[in-house]
Amino acid sequence: MTVNFNEHPIIDTHAHLYDEHFKNDISDVINRAEDVNIKRIIIPATNYVTASESLELADRFSIIRVAVGIHPHQAKEYSLNEFQKIESLIKNDKVVAIGEIGLEYFYDFAPRDLQKEIFVNQLKLGIKNNLPSIIHTRDSIDDAIKIIEENFTKNLENQNKLNGVFHCFSGTYEQAKKLKQFGFLVSFTGNVTFKNSPLIETVQKLNSGFMLETDSPYLTPIPFRGKRNEPSYVVYTLNKISEICKTDTEQIAEETTSFANRLFNLKLG
Repeated sequence: MTVNFNEHPIIDTHAHLYDEHFKNDISDVINRAEDVNIKRIIIPATNYVTASESLELADRFSIIRVAVGIHPHQAKEYSLNEFQKIESLIKNDKVVAIGEIGLEYFYDFAPRDLQKEIFVNQLKLGIKNNLPSIIHTRDSIDDAIKIIEENFTKNLENQNKLNGVFHCFSGTYEQAKKLKQFGFLVSFTGNVTFKNSPLIETVQKLNSGFMLETDSPYLTPIPFRGKRNEPSYVVYTLNKISEICKTDTEQIAEETTSFANRLFNLKLG
């Protein structure tokens, strides 16, 4: 059982709780999250089916909020009908973002040109509905930054409405700084706790301006690496970041929660 000695609430900004790994004990998972003072968990969908499943969970558990979108893994499934079905879910008051969207170059399940087209379309959907975007960039950060820069930053109206988070950030300090200029935060997962993690330097240099996530059931932090991840384990990422930044855990909790609260309009406090 994890114990959070922080008094300040925490937000897990990315957890795939619709996943089959949570099928048999989702109530226990939520209870453990609440036990460590997690006040909100954001579930990012990968398509219309998982978006609908996530909203069903949000109806069951008040702690949950949802992002709706088409993941680059599912880019081949993309159609106007699928896109319109995703858009129809935005009116639900539990929807707080467009996501999980972006580019996936490690597996390349879909042609990159198609991934880019769908990415742009969904960024526009976020702007249209005044919602932030949750962005996936595996081996593709440079292209994602280029797409944002070329398609959105030159239009002042779009630029002012464009915001979101590059989740499971694996880039450099310089990339994170550039993203901040474009209105994007970054978030860190349990991989920051791994031995000799290349993210340690990035976290040290940033020191602030980021959020926390688990990416459950993936990227489980030490000391549970190799097991299923779950939202309550976000405290281990929090504690490691506090150690890296040489900052009190309460301050990290307060800052990361404040960023998430504002970005996703969670209305906490």
